[in-house]
Amino acid sequence: MPKQKTSKTIRKRFKITSKGKIFKKRVCTSHLNRKETTNSKFRKQKMSLIPKGWSKKIKKLI
Repeated sequence: MPKQKTSKTIRKRFKITSKGKIFKKRVCTSHLNRKETTNSKFRKQKMSLIPKGWSKKIKKLI
């Protein structure tokens, strides 16, 4: 059975740490942020951790 190709879009959107945790960029950061506080905009800059159930599926695609 041939090996599954890596999904290039998933590889761009997710980061894997050396210990195997998967991070993604937070949503609602691109535009319409005028009303948000500086603190909330700053918190959205950080990457968010993905749950374990999703990480197994994403690792298969990467």
